[in-house]
Amino acid sequence: MNTVDDPPYKPHQRIGVISNAHAGRDFECSVQAFLSGQGVHLEHNFSVPVGHVHKKGHRFDLGGASPPILVECKSYNWTETGNSPSAKLRSLNEAMLYFMLAPTHYRKLLVMQTSKHSNRQESLGAYYVRTQGHLIPPDVEVWELNPESMEGLLLSDSVAPRSDEMARPPADAGGANDMPGTQDFVDAIRARLRQAELGNAGHLDINSGELHRSLGGYPGPKAAMPSCCNAMYAEQRASDQIISQPPKGRGASLTIRYFLPR
Repeated sequence: MNTVDDPPYKPHQRIGVISNAHAGRDFECSVQAFLSGQGVHLEHNFSVPVGHVHKKGHRFDLGGASPPILVECKSYNWTETGNSPSAKLRSLNEAMLYFMLAPTHYRKLLVMQTSKHSNRQESLGAYYVRTQGHLIPPDVEVWELNPESMEGLLLSDSVAPRSDEMARPPADAGGANDMPGTQDFVDAIRARLRQAELGNAGHLDINSGELHRSLGGYPGPKAAMPSCCNAMYAEQRASDQIISQPPKGRGASLTIRYFLPR
């Protein structure tokens, strides 16, 4: 039973913090600092018009006009028991709705606080992407940030290899019908970035169509363009920019500007 000197009991209050609002604000500042370290400087409560036909201003947690970026920050943790946090998942899906209704030229990031539980083999962010990935628009990146180590990890389902790609056996070297896989594209991207760094370039633009042609198999009936684009997205950092992007996120027009040094 609470005494007069005890703080009021709040069943949904996170343990160890003044309030959930304070925890959320602190995490926003951590995300802002993380992106600033990548050369992306954003402001709090950035407003843009959202909607289908009729537009109404909506304030995203972080954002900026140059470069155009919108960020929602979620400092959610697993429930104490590790059960599925249905209310938090609904809130995350609501953020996806606002991203979908926001202007299309903005880069869109959902950044979740790294949260792990002893009863779970995956983080809360990874769980969200796995179970709710069908509701994540193709132009939204889902990131996970550890505010203590300030390490960020890209989780977005739109850049993860699909199950059929992961199960595809490696081609035999030298075969006429060999198709490059995701790792082949990753290796080619990293080689290009290293070469550009040696030339003291400030950035390098990579186009998926040109990259695929350089490794072979495109254009052609067995082209692996999804794997090519997956690799490009996987190598993308928070400060890099998408110059052009096909409607569904994967295609020969995808062009990403990778800033150097890495």
